[in-house]
Amino acid sequence: MSQSNEKELSPKSNFRKAMKERTQHQKPKNKPRSRNNHQNGGYNRRSNQQPKTIKQEDLILAIAHLQESYTPPPTIFPRVDLNKVLESVVNEYQYNYEKVLKLNPRMTDKNQRQKFYNDLKKIYGKKSILFSIDIEAWEMNTKEITEIGISIYDPRFSKFSNIPHFQNIHIKLKEYLHRSNGKFVPNHSENFIGGKTIILNKYDTLVLIQSLINFFFLHQQSEPMIEKTYLVGHDIRGDIKWLNQLGVKLPPQYDIIDTSLLIKISKGGKNPYSLKSTLDFLNIPNVFLHNAGNDAYYTLLATLKFMDPFFRISLNLDECEDITPILTKEEIAEKKEAKKQAKLAKQQLKQADNVRQAKIELEIEKKIFDMKESPEVRFQEIKKLKEDSAKLKEDSAKRKEENAKARKERAQKRKDKILNSNIASLIEIKSAVEAFSFVFDPNFGIVVENENLVEEEEEEEQKEYEYAYEYEDDEDEERIETIGYLHID
Repeated sequence: MSQSNEKELSPKSNFRKAMKERTQHQKPKNKPRSRNNHQNGGYNRRSNQQPKTIKQEDLILAIAHLQESYTPPPTIFPRVDLNKVLESVVNEYQYNYEKVLKLNPRMTDKNQRQKFYNDLKKIYGKKSILFSIDIEAWEMNTKEITEIGISIYDPRFSKFSNIPHFQNIHIKLKEYLHRSNGKFVPNHSENFIGGKTIILNKYDTLVLIQSLINFFFLHQQSEPMIEKTYLVGHDIRGDIKWLNQLGVKLPPQYDIIDTSLLIKISKGGKNPYSLKSTLDFLNIPNVFLHNAGNDAYYTLLATLKFMDPFFRISLNLDECEDITPILTKEEIAEKKEAKKQAKLAKQQLKQADNVRQAKIELEIEKKIFDMKESPEVRFQEIKKLKEDSAKLKEDSAKRKEENAKARKERAQKRKDKILNSNIASLIEIKSAVEAFSFVFDPNFGIVVENENLVEEEEEEEQKEYEYAYEYEDDEDEERIETIGYLHID
């Protein structure tokens, strides 16, 4: 019985089987994975992998090698207690300028000020290591880490020197060498100013960074001349998130120095300040930013300047330029909601136009087949409906054209900013006296700028600044937001 049924169905089943085999034969077994962002929806599937786990033997070997090769020089002039002298400078600064800092709206809390002075004693007093880190990701998918920059300041290497000693590292991840920025932020991954760039795969990068973290945050803090190691960064929360994503395990308790918070004390205002704005404010010459190695190095320079009593006095860093209160959580939520509503209003307007257009077309179709009215009346009504439809289409096209033009202008503005990011600005000076004023007078040639233009520039800077900080874990975001001034528990 089964054999007869099989024979009856065999022509169809054979045909289906043949077609299936044919299509399977035509399909390539191993389809090459597209590297083009636009062909894979802008996301690389590999980027969603779980963080790698380090083999314990690899970590032990790396740390052992680091301990062998990292040897601070012996103490010269042992009878000179430099730490004590520098600490007395901080005490004198605190005594004389406490009243100025107390008036700063961002330093009104007594405990916060005391913590600041304690950190100042440890950093200016050359009793702490600064471990600066910066991470760059692909602008089209920020889960793909392309560069890591590390800059380490160990005061033992330059204890009695005017010039600080830095150890600079720039790593490019092998898996994402084909990724490059340039649309929203400059592509300066090839412009490391601190030496040679290292190319490492993701696993070896993890081993290297974890070894450095363990060595400087756990081992070196037990050294007699070092009291603490600080994690340094500009808006460090984004870098912490990326470190966690990579699989790096930070110590359960560590201290941070965040230059984006330090500049807020001095400049105030509601909007965040980019690293470029911070360096310009501190008169630190800079070039090829958005290279992770360079950014880590410049962040370290900015930190040393912020945490130096002499520069704080000479640049009036204790006074707040813009005393506008910091946005509260409620205000931030309102701002986000307003943006969301504006976006929703645009979508609703577009949908309303489509609905109206569909209704007009339906009405025209009804009028064509409505035999109750005379042809002349129907003709006039159809003509009016077509005019309404044409006007609706014209308004929609005009709006679309305006939006496209605005997008094009913004894109061109970004492009010009990227192209000119390392071109020096020029100023024509008419005399030697005027030149002296320009060089030595910080208020020389200050022009009151157009407020709307300044707001637009700040908005653009904020968009560029925020591209990397899209949080997926609300708890992690809340933890980082509540770090206070300099300390993480």
